[in-house]
Amino acid sequence: MPLRLSVALISWNADIAREHKRLLESANVRVALVISRGSGMIGKISKAAPSAIVVDLDAKPAYGREAAIVLRNSPSTRHIPLVFAGGSEEKVSLVRAEISDAVYCSWKTTRSGIERALVQQPARPVRPRRRGETVVHGSVLARKFDIKPDMPVAILGDVIGLAERLSVVYEERISAQTLLVLFVVRTAYELDAAFECAAAQMPGSASFWIVYPKQSGALRTDFNQKDILALAHDNGFSGDKTCAVDEDWSAQKLTWRK
Repeated sequence: MPLRLSVALISWNADIAREHKRLLESANVRVALVISRGSGMIGKISKAAPSAIVVDLDAKPAYGREAAIVLRNSPSTRHIPLVFAGGSEEKVSLVRAEISDAVYCSWKTTRSGIERALVQQPARPVRPRRRGETVVHGSVLARKFDIKPDMPVAILGDVIGLAERLSVVYEERISAQTLLVLFVVRTAYELDAAFECAAAQMPGSASFWIVYPKQSGALRTDFNQKDILALAHDNGFSGDKTCAVDEDWSAQKLTWRK
C-alpha cells in the first residue's frame, strides 16, 4: 500500500475544495487542512505542518498565485514543497514563470505530483517578489486603492471582477483584522446597505472604499458622490480621496471621523 501523504489544500472555492479533497483522499492523500480564505493562512499551515501544499489553479488562479507568493516569502512556510494542480495552460505558464521550482500537474496525477515534489524539494526555494514589488496586472489599480503587501482586505459585492484586476488575496467578509474594505455598489439601496455594514462591522483602524458607477459612464445609477458623502457624514465617516477605476466606475475612500 502506498505511503499516506499529508497535505494542505488551498482552493478559493469551498465547493470545489470539497471535491478536490475527496479526490486526494481517494488517492490515499490525507488533507490535513483546507484553506479557502486568506486570513491566518501562514499560521494555520505552520501549525498543521503538512508534507506539501497543493494549490488549486482551477478556482480563481490569480488568488492561488498570490497565496503561493505569500507562502514562499514567509520563513515558516517557504520550505514546504508546492504543488499546483489544474488550471489552463495560460494560467499555469504565468505562475510557472514566477515559481519555477514548484511541481505542476493535473488533478488526476496529483498523487504522483506530490511524491515528485517531495523528492525534488529545492534546497533554496525560489522567492518570487511580493505584491507591489514588481509591475503585475492590477498593481497600478491596487496602488490607487492604497493596498499594501499582505494587507488584510475584504471585497464585498464584487460584480465587476475587481478582485481579479487588483490581483490580491482577499476575504469576502469583514473581520477584526480587516484594514481595508471595498464595497462595489450599483444602486442607492446597495449604498445604504454598505454604510450600515461598515458602521456595524468595520474595525476602528480600518477604512473603506465605495466603488460606484460614474455619472458619465455607460451604467445608470440613482445616486452620486454627493449622496455618498452625505451618508458618510450621517454615519460617522469622512471623505478621504477619490480615484477612477475605469471609464465606467469611480471610487470614494472613507475613514472613521476623528
